[in-house]
Amino acid sequence: MTERTISHFTGLLLVSALALWNSSCQDHVETGPLYVITLQGKSGFINKEGNVVINPRYDFCHDFSEGLALVRSNGLYGFIDNGGYFAVDPRYDYGDDFSCGLALVGTGGKGGYIDQLGRFKIEPRFDYAGPFAEGRARVRTNDKYGFIDTTGVMVIPARFDFADDFFDGYARVQSNGSWIFINPGGDVAFTARFSDVGNFSEHKASVRLDGKTGFIDTLGSVVIDLRFEDVLPFSQDMAGVRMGGKWGFIGPDGEFRIVPTFDEVRSFSGSSAPVKIGQKWGFIDERGVIIIAPGFDKSWPFASGLGRVYVDGKWGYIDSTGAYVWHPSN
Repeated sequence: MTERTISHFTGLLLVSALALWNSSCQDHVETGPLYVITLQGKSGFINKEGNVVINPRYDFCHDFSEGLALVRSNGLYGFIDNGGYFAVDPRYDYGDDFSCGLALVGTGGKGGYIDQLGRFKIEPRFDYAGPFAEGRARVRTNDKYGFIDTTGVMVIPARFDFADDFFDGYARVQSNGSWIFINPGGDVAFTARFSDVGNFSEHKASVRLDGKTGFIDTLGSVVIDLRFEDVLPFSQDMAGVRMGGKWGFIGPDGEFRIVPTFDEVRSFSGSSAPVKIGQKWGFIDERGVIIIAPGFDKSWPFASGLGRVYVDGKWGYIDSTGAYVWHPSN
């Protein structure tokens, strides 16, 4: 329910970017992955080659999901197709990505769900609502959280003080100060007797107690001892962990794959992960070898072949060699 927006940039590069933008008089339908860019305060999309395919004209854009992208225009949210045309006109106070064929939108202070033609399939009636995940969406009504199915039926009654989305078949919820994991039927799988818990990812969830963090399995049993200062969720059989003030990566057995040497890390995607050394971010491979030298103020995991980076207050995209596909702009 909030916007997820998501090499110095010289005047010469700005001129080049503008020339590239202006040379595309009309948007055209692109079948490959598209990437959000911002140029002169407006957002649009490029393709994997760095060509502008949807001209920057929106106040905000989010990534495509199920063929449509959430955009904001004149203060209201709608959805465009990959040709840049409105599939759902901007008329909502907020919105979220499509999932399970439905998108959360808000109007009049309430959240509901529309289909890809903009028709309400679940009328706006919730004080808070989240996107669908694994066939369930968390909603809040009368200050309690529950879950609906894709028809809008409250299949798990609103009785929790907090609830998160379903991951790997389980959702973490909180009731009377206790963390509980439930299944899609609303049955309690187990109570997690820890001060904090994370969501499941690759069948493991992080747990914290007495200042130390480890992992449990889907039965609630500790499978990686609580000995780390902090952890990230598992991704591609590795999880970032902090020990002694430095970050490294462990495997599913809890043993180090990459010893802690980095100041900060993000999760692996494909064969690389962003890492921070000193004040700059770069990328390592699965052996921990630096493959793109640290030179960015921020960096995010690669997605569909490109990595998003942040330099001097501007966003850009690089390829797997570290070369810019789209020079940082804002």
